[in-house]
Amino acid sequence: MPASTSGPRGPRDTPDPLDAPPGAHMDARDPEAPGGRALRDAAEDLFQELQEHFQALTVTLNLRMEEMGHRIEELQKNVNDLMVQAGIETSMKEQTVIRLLQPAG
Repeated sequence: MPASTSGPRGPRDTPDPLDAPPGAHMDARDPEAPGGRALRDAAEDLFQELQEHFQALTVTLNLRMEEMGHRIEELQKNVNDLMVQAGIETSMKEQTVIRLLQPAG
């Protein structure tokens, strides 16, 4: 069968690279190819840069989450204090004292 075959769009004039003998064409992904090493080095550099950015982002997010946790704790304390001032709820200290003074039973 000839290298050019008819398809839905007509004869294929370009040779199929898969029909070439082994070693007849260079693949850029092959480390032995002239641009293969440069491409691999560029990909490794990009990966390293992305990894550094991801680590920096992770540190930033962890710090912000920790800060948010402290703010939530402070907010809970302030709400509890306001409820005690309004006479809605006794403070944690008062609750502890009441429990200690009650006879065990």
